[in-house]
Amino acid sequence: MRLFATILIVLISIGFAPAQDTKNLPENIQNQLEKVKQHDTERYRFAFDKGAKILPTADGKSFYLLWSLPNSKADKTMIVTMHGSNGNVFNEFYLWYDEVKKHGHGILALQWYFEGNPPPNDYYMPNEAYRELDKALKKEGVQPQKSLFHGFSRGSANSYYITLFDRDSKNNYFLVTLSNSGGASENYPMYRELTSGKFGEKPFTGTNWITFCGMNDPNPDRDGCPAMRRTGEFIKKYGGTVKLAMEDKNGDHGGFHRNKQNIKTALDLFDELLKTQ
Repeated sequence: MRLFATILIVLISIGFAPAQDTKNLPENIQNQLEKVKQHDTERYRFAFDKGAKILPTADGKSFYLLWSLPNSKADKTMIVTMHGSNGNVFNEFYLWYDEVKKHGHGILALQWYFEGNPPPNDYYMPNEAYRELDKALKKEGVQPQKSLFHGFSRGSANSYYITLFDRDSKNNYFLVTLSNSGGASENYPMYRELTSGKFGEKPFTGTNWITFCGMNDPNPDRDGCPAMRRTGEFIKKYGGTVKLAMEDKNGDHGGFHRNKQNIKTALDLFDELLKTQ
């Protein structure tokens, strides 16, 4: 008995937390978690083993993953991330975890895909996604200009409008936005609303951006370097500042996370911007 207690104390002291009991979550969220688990048990388990928690969104429709370092400072900094098509928060957590831990930030990942729902009810709309991120960040006490917002692929294609809502609401959570392999589509209704002047002449004023593309992306005009270069000009035209345009000559659609140097470069820039706050 004494040996067990000693082991438990040691595990807690080095940052291992007991896995969350998800049976206490609402039934619809348990069902969503089970679907994710069926796709990738390893990454699902990885998140819980590292002490990540699953919390319901304010609307009760979905959930977000939250992780922070043990004894993290009250003035917490956060990587806020949205996955790509048919994706999930556990994949995002797995891909970000090692480098984010080194830099001392937390991770908040929104599950915005609803497997099994027919379109257009299979994803949150940008305003819905931002509403839930806003409420989650408020609940967690995250202060303005303390987060990097990241969107991958479909999440990147929506990152322009998530950032727009953050700026328009004057919440200003996001110090920098990382748009990863997903350009701004001219056919998207929100694109037309933004460019028509609905949100003002320069709605991205005060925003900072990192863009990423892989030279070997199979959809270059949608997600690859031609798309992201065009999107960089779109950001600047409407008042934003592109701090870094990353182009990985060996990368494909998921190239950002496949090369740890890419992640480190983005987080180093975030850290430098935090010093100016």
